[in-house]
Parts: sequence; C-alpha cells; structure tokens
Amino acid sequence: MFCSTMIWVDSGSMTIEQASLDGTDRKTLLNLTTSNISGLSLDHTDRRMLFWCERETRSIVRLNIETGIRYNVFTSADCYSLTVFKTKMYWIDV
Repeated sequence: MFCSTMIWVDSGSMTIEQASLDGTDRKTLLNLTTSNISGLSLDHTDRRMLFWCERETRSIVRLNIETGIRYNVFTSADCYSLTVFKTKMYWIDV
C-alpha cells in the first residue's frame, strides 16, 4: 500500500496529507499546529512510522500513520532535514 503512496505537508492548510501516486484516495493524516515543518521521512523498515522536523518547537516528531498517534522523539534539535535508515536516524542541524 505505501509503496504507491505519496506524503506531503500542505503549509496552506497546515496538514500532513497522503494520496495514491495518481492523486486519488487523498486523506489528511494530521492537522498541524505549525507550518514550519521539514524533512519528512518514512521509516521504510516499518512503513507505519513517519518522521519530521518541527523547527519552531525544535523537535523531531514521529507519527504512527495507522493509529494517528503523534510522539515527540527528541527536543532541543535544530533539525532542518532528516532521514531514517534501518534502526538509525540521521538529521542535519542548522
């Protein structure tokens, strides 16, 4: 299911959204409190977890796509971009 899916941040509506690659089946995964988001990264080992940087709150955040549960993984990170690879997370700070 997720290999034919795209996920993006809509800064205008302050949401993280998902749709099929042809644009169908569009849905909102999460309503955001800030549009200052960067570095969306899907955990390709466990395709349920989506990570991103919230520059305003200086946090790295994880969302379980299936349950909608959001969790702050790390705070005090000046994170600009990140990626998840196997059991490791890498990010660029500014």
